[in-house]
Amino acid sequence: MALLLVLVQMAFVLPARADEDDLYNAPYYNAQNTPLFIMGTQAQLIGASDTYLAWYNTGNSSARPVLGYDRVKNKLINVGAGSPNTRPVLIGSVVYYSTNGVINGYDLATEKQTKIVEKPGQITQLAADGDLLAYTTDKTYARLISSGSEAMIDLKTTSANFLTVSGKNVFWGGENVKLDPAAPTEYSIQRFNIDARATLDVVRSEANFLGLTASGNQVIFTANNPSENQTEITLYNFDTKKYFGLGKGGNPSINGNLVVYLSNVTDGKVRGFDIDAKRPFQVVDGVNTEGYIFGNKVIWKRSFSNSTGKGVGYYEAKMQPRPAADTLPTKRINEAIPNTMFFYETGHSLRGVFQTYWEKNGGLAQFGLPLSEEFEELNPADSKVYRTQYFERAKFEFHPENQSPNNVLLGLLGSQNTIGREYEEPFLGISKEKAGDGYYFQETGHSINGTIRSYWEKTGGLPVYGFPITEPFQEKNASDGKTYLVQYFERNRLEYHPENAGTKFEVLLGLLGSQVLAGRGWLS
Repeated sequence: MALLLVLVQMAFVLPARADEDDLYNAPYYNAQNTPLFIMGTQAQLIGASDTYLAWYNTGNSSARPVLGYDRVKNKLINVGAGSPNTRPVLIGSVVYYSTNGVINGYDLATEKQTKIVEKPGQITQLAADGDLLAYTTDKTYARLISSGSEAMIDLKTTSANFLTVSGKNVFWGGENVKLDPAAPTEYSIQRFNIDARATLDVVRSEANFLGLTASGNQVIFTANNPSENQTEITLYNFDTKKYFGLGKGGNPSINGNLVVYLSNVTDGKVRGFDIDAKRPFQVVDGVNTEGYIFGNKVIWKRSFSNSTGKGVGYYEAKMQPRPAADTLPTKRINEAIPNTMFFYETGHSLRGVFQTYWEKNGGLAQFGLPLSEEFEELNPADSKVYRTQYFERAKFEFHPENQSPNNVLLGLLGSQNTIGREYEEPFLGISKEKAGDGYYFQETGHSINGTIRSYWEKTGGLPVYGFPITEPFQEKNASDGKTYLVQYFERNRLEYHPENAGTKFEVLLGLLGSQVLAGRGWLS
């Protein structure tokens, strides 16, 4: 049950809810994403752009080191020591942070620092967007950074437990001041406009707010649903006065019409939502603890622990426009096209160079059924567009720059499906001595041997599968829930199936083509 919210006019509303099953007609992420910068386990990202990253380390109780990173120059920048009570923010190239009652602005482009404001006491909250800065000491202020013009915000009716800025508006939320001690406790979100110098109610609620952020005319907040003891996320457009419930979860990040958040529906994985299309979409598989969005890119955090130690990795992926459901290349065609192989099981055809490659290199047993028609797709590995077709166990790409038979290559599904797992034990390289009698690859620091090596060599080797990117290890198969000995290669995953011992199906390719398309929401 969604949270009961009450407007200023005191009319109760039940927010519309996101359809948890419909993943069509929304953006999808480019899974060939990029590891950003490996940090210590105490790292906390505070902002990102195409040029800069900024974060602070949470370990020190008296002062938190604030750091920046120039992605173009590949340069780490020591910003300064920030207060442990205040989260810094990155706006453009400037990091705003507080220390000893002073708010500083550090420009990562020029590597110069400017004192923005100084107040007696501690800065307890800090938020900014564009030219507008908001902060709290014993009082809360809104300040135009360029001119220094400042206004004190009246908090007589609502405490500022959360503070955020969007455009010319400062938003805060907290418990309402009771005029009647016997009255029930209420909470509200309010908005202060720096141009009008006026304060307006935005939302009132019987539930306590646990988080707040905003972008444009959209406010997104989390609040506890006491009837279910669950945290729920709600969007509110303060122009149209409409709510939309994203369901159970937390830690939302919003930019324009796109939201990412940790969803309880997907067991805490980062999920996205397209506000315009009113559609959820999967961002990334696996357990994550943070998600951010800026522009058309999404960033998530994954902690790792292995024999070499612990750390934190942040990963970035570019959002791609998703075709409408009726134009998806995975949509079934109703009848066979002349001069093609047609597969009634999936409703797709196979022709030309892809058909030739499929037939010569193992066919159905090797690659599975086609799951799409041919279509043009961006290859993020080299940023070029190739004619592509997906199969249950592979992705074919037509490379006209290569002579036959190398004009058809398999896509890097193995690498694509293991982004964010580079620091798990099986993915760590080993020494040639440790590989023993295994076939060792200096390029990736991994070896192959035994039954998997025999299959790899007999069915195409390096040109078909690429280099190994793991050692063999036990992994639960998402398709049937069973655990198999597997080994990942750049272009696929080889699985050892003991139930098929002595047959040609003793080693099988993983269903990585199916997994990629299912993650995009392209398979019904």
